Amino acid sequence: MKTKETTPSSSLEEAKKYFNLLLSGNNKGGITKSTSVGACIDSLQDFGYFVRRAEAEAENPILSAMLPNVELVNYKDEDAMDAFVGSLLESEHEGNDLTVLDLPGDSGQVLMSYFTPERLDAFTAIGIRLIVGLTLVEDIDAIVGATLYMATFHKHAEFIAIASKAKTGRTPDGKEKPFGRDEIASFPGGSAINDLIGDRIISIPRFSEKMVADYARCKGIPSAYLPGGPAYRELGLSFGAHFPWQSHRNRVLANVAPYAEWLTGRPIPKPQNVPMAADYEAQQEREKYLAELRSGLKRPVQAMRK
Repeated sequence: MKTKETTPSSSLEEAKKYFNLLLSGNNKGGITKSTSVGACIDSLQDFGYFVRRAEAEAENPILSAMLPNVELVNYKDEDAMDAFVGSLLESEHEGNDLTVLDLPGDSGQVLMSYFTPERLDAFTAIGIRLIVGLTLVEDIDAIVGATLYMATFHKHAEFIAIASKAKTGRTPDGKEKPFGRDEIASFPGGSAINDLIGDRIISIPRFSEKMVADYARCKGIPSAYLPGGPAYRELGLSFGAHFPWQSHRNRVLANVAPYAEWLTGRPIPKPQNVPMAADYEAQQEREKYLAELRSGLKRPVQAMRK
């Protein structure tokens, strides 16, 4: 599965030969980086992949509040980072399809000092394929924060965008329009980001008003639909089978699926867990209908009396 002789590329054949390490982040904080990558990890695991997860946010470990068995890595300590990266090659982690390190905001300068071109070349030589997951939102500071990551890893990593809170309006046919290449290009520096990510954009939909209300009422949402957060552990809550959480999760699953093989280097082990587009579109319609009922815009459909 792994070799040392070649260099990373976006091809599936090359991905199969490497230990895949995804660095998830943006130099701007507070843009739901951890929530978004946590949802992606949940999807990959639901598809049957083995995903090792770690975060470099010791003061506020958000990913640990969403998923179980999350390692903490001191990204400011060079020896700790060397040990973490080196552990990818150890036999106990041989079976992992992907390792994810969730990074905090304002980490760009520290990463620049650690991920030097020489060290990045050395990682490639020992068989580590580095992927940078840029969390993007419709915010100029977030685009600027992404460009710092881009400058650090340019020519030494492959890039994918994780578009958080992804909604920019409606298409002419009334469907939700995701945050995509056109929106990224509208910001200064956005065209350069597009050149690196190509068409690789995983959209994480916005939370509905009900989901935000659930978040305020029951701590740890969205961890309540991921097995490991405080809402799940302490309150025994799991909204995974309820609207609109189920709809949101199915949409994330459907959006992650096209890039799962590229991220991991192997086909989806459980393709039956990939939701059909019609499934979550139907759920969206039902959610919209129920919202209209609550707002009084639509009357409930009643059975006709004979």
